[in-house]
Amino acid sequence: MTSTADAISSVVPSEVLPIISNKKGQYQYYYDSSIETFGFVFIIAVGTGMSVTDYTTISTDVATTNPVVFVMLDPAPGNPVKLDGAKFANNANELVSNLSKYLPNVNLASNTTIVIGGHSAGGEGAIISFDGLLTFQPVGFLGLDPFSVNTKTMKIPCPAVLWGFSDTTCLVTVNQAAKAAYKISPPSARVFFQIKNPQNVLKPSSNITHCIFTDDGCASPVCPAQTAGYWVRQAVADSVVPFVESLVSGEILPKDEFSAAIPDNNQANLTLYYCQENPN
Repeated sequence: MTSTADAISSVVPSEVLPIISNKKGQYQYYYDSSIETFGFVFIIAVGTGMSVTDYTTISTDVATTNPVVFVMLDPAPGNPVKLDGAKFANNANELVSNLSKYLPNVNLASNTTIVIGGHSAGGEGAIISFDGLLTFQPVGFLGLDPFSVNTKTMKIPCPAVLWGFSDTTCLVTVNQAAKAAYKISPPSARVFFQIKNPQNVLKPSSNITHCIFTDDGCASPVCPAQTAGYWVRQAVADSVVPFVESLVSGEILPKDEFSAAIPDNNQANLTLYYCQENPN
């Protein structure tokens, strides 16, 4: 596994670019310029009130640690609401229909495959898009506490890696977020990294909140950026390693390989649920 410190100089972020159509989205992509050919493109939607530039750290970490092109997508620039599945699908469809145009500096394999996902409401939009809105077939889903997830009407039909929380920290309730997304994912191909985040009202600087995946939290005072949870972004990147290996092999790797991907000093901060296991 490559460390951020070892490879940061070879990770190239693009400018913030428009979707060149009437879809009106924006995107920014990250890739390791030392890699000759890429077989995976991740398209990850931003959360409520966020823009593509709010995810620089996690995007850089994923692109540093994995041989993937990591695309942050804002399907509704200027609009804080990001849960529209049709807008996500329209923009993702446009990107995938002409990857060479939208990722001009990247050499893609002829059999490049797509993973979709998102943070918070962007994750909800990505899940909704599975319901007949996509013109391509994603091979996987990466959820950063997607919300809100209806377990009766929604389904994730492909292998999934979810990141979420033990405790609710804002209006995003844990039972309708990553935990629910795990429940609607294939029981034979799903992994849920649940961050232990009990809230300390006497020491709020130690709290890990729903927007820890972003660089600076969100506009809400209850989801600020906290150094206490800075490790989460790299841990997400580390979890993508066995996820990609699983997608390449065609079957989900054993649980211990997902656990081993996370540094020992952070494993105590997580509960890992795998396939048939049910989260608390």
